[in-house]
Amino acid sequence: MLEPQDIKQLGDLIEEKIRPIVKAEVSSIVKTEVSSIVKTEIKASEDRIIVAVGEMLEQNVLPTIDILGVRLDDMQKTIANLPDKAYLDAKLADREGNTVLRQKTQNQKVNLTIDFLGKKKVFGEQEMRQLGAIQVFPLPPVVA
Repeated sequence: MLEPQDIKQLGDLIEEKIRPIVKAEVSSIVKTEVSSIVKTEIKASEDRIIVAVGEMLEQNVLPTIDILGVRLDDMQKTIANLPDKAYLDAKLADREGNTVLRQKTQNQKVNLTIDFLGKKKVFGEQEMRQLGAIQVFPLPPVVA
């Protein structure tokens, strides 16, 4: 049987020789296992994040993009039906021409009325000159 002194020597021997070896081995094993667990958890977290982002895109972003695409198609159809600049310029020129013709006709009527009033001596000479001075389209001077 072992004496207390032998047991103490065995304890000192274990403490001196075996404990550092066990400590180094356990530390290495713990580092390896913790690293492996951390990598596994990070990979699982990445997978969950990717799935969550994909679901969010599918549920929120893609329907909005589809709606915007439909609205863009509608806008393009509307724009395609709008008149172009050349068409608008031609129509505006027609309207301007019609307006000028109407104004010339009105001006001729006013000038004719002024002439009739002058012949009937309704207004004096000064008043007739004032009326004649406000012609919109004055007659060109007569060359004899």
